[in-house]
Amino acid sequence: MNTVHVRERQMPKRETDFAQVHTATPAVVYTPETREMLRLHIEGSSLPISVVGSAYSHGGHTLLEGGIRLETSKLKDAMEYDPDSETIRVSAGYKWIDVIRHLDVVGRSVAEMQSYANFSVGGSISVNCHGRGTQFQTIAESIVELEVLVLSSMEFMTITREHELFGAVVGGYGLVAIIVGATLQTRYNCKLERYVVRSTWQDAKQVMLQNARDVMSQDTRDVLWYDGPRKTLFYNANIYPKQENVVVHVMWRETDSPLTTQDRVQEHKDYHWKSMVGEQMLRRGILSKYVRAFLEPITLQNSKAVVKRNYEMSYDVSQHEPLLRFPTTTVLQEYFVPFEGDALCDFLHCLWSSIKKYRINVLNVSLRHVAKTTIPILNYAPVHSIAIVLYFNVANSQSLNLSAGNIITTNDNKTVRWTQELIDHALRLGGTFYLPYLLHATPHQFQRAYPSHTRMRELKRKYDPQNRLRNQFTEKYFPLSCVPTAQTRK
Repeated sequence: MNTVHVRERQMPKRETDFAQVHTATPAVVYTPETREMLRLHIEGSSLPISVVGSAYSHGGHTLLEGGIRLETSKLKDAMEYDPDSETIRVSAGYKWIDVIRHLDVVGRSVAEMQSYANFSVGGSISVNCHGRGTQFQTIAESIVELEVLVLSSMEFMTITREHELFGAVVGGYGLVAIIVGATLQTRYNCKLERYVVRSTWQDAKQVMLQNARDVMSQDTRDVLWYDGPRKTLFYNANIYPKQENVVVHVMWRETDSPLTTQDRVQEHKDYHWKSMVGEQMLRRGILSKYVRAFLEPITLQNSKAVVKRNYEMSYDVSQHEPLLRFPTTTVLQEYFVPFEGDALCDFLHCLWSSIKKYRINVLNVSLRHVAKTTIPILNYAPVHSIAIVLYFNVANSQSLNLSAGNIITTNDNKTVRWTQELIDHALRLGGTFYLPYLLHATPHQFQRAYPSHTRMRELKRKYDPQNRLRNQFTEKYFPLSCVPTAQTRK
């Protein structure tokens, strides 16, 4: 008889999120390596469960006090490319860099993911990530099938987007079921050439608008997104602190030009201390912001870059890792405003006012285009939208208890205040905000931005009736009193 070996840490340490702001001490840590080991973990305990992928969450979405910390990083029992359907079946624990390397061998590439390849497949699906891609609205559109463990029946299910559970799992933050794998579309690993255009932020939408309506008006996403003879496959725009009136638009278009680098995939490594010092200087020094705002756009415009698609999709997020995350830390926020009308200029005007009023230490503002999607229940892009990504440095008001090895964290009240003001402004414009970050939004703001939360509660009761799937995000926005357990309903 075969014995199933379970990796378990019986005396867990206090865990933090990636920004080291939210913290919790789990009762036990499980790291299953197969689907059956996963089921064994869950059946053998009645404790609540928080699911962890690559642990890049900013807002306590993978943390829960006194529960099971279910780490899926070792869940890597499937990685199969199907040449007939040009899809890949992959377990939730794999990172995107693993998928990219696997596909590169057969000349294929990931269809949609974040801008960095360190995140896990399961985690990206759980937050319904989007990147710089123009062919898909979000990762949801690139998923052919999902494999999940449903706690109500303790069965593994394979579901497509027609199933009611699909939209609750994609962008569901581990609320309804546990993602164990997915079958994903792929794309040809073509050559891409970088093009750079400058504009003012008042004219930024006009630059984005050139042929963007083709994406918004046609069912096919294989269309010309930007001006020129080639399709633009990736787009983003940067606004630099200390040069706020300049928007640098970066497009990557298909090309037949010769490669400027022969590397097919970027190497992931522990970055040298010089990189960390540079990031630290950007956080703390005004001069470094001026230098970056002046030099980086010039470098982008004056240097030719032709790379393989997989190379452009394999960035390593650790290149932005600072030396220290105390007494300050870097975090992200993301807001979505409708593409139509003057919402972008209106929101940016409000953002610049908030930056000056609250002296926000902004490191970068990035713009993306996110086309309308209908798949996720917690849907941040119910209309064609522009995403405004805010990367900033904030006081990390932690008190360290070194003798106990714990970190007890409190939120910066000023950051909470201006964040809620920006959320209110996005809501007034008919927009939303992204949920994977610090839990500064009020429950009322969450409900206004995501009115379909009531449907999520219904599916939660159906597929997780004992309310075992929980984390700090769900505790705030889906409290126990709003999701009755089987026991409380009797």
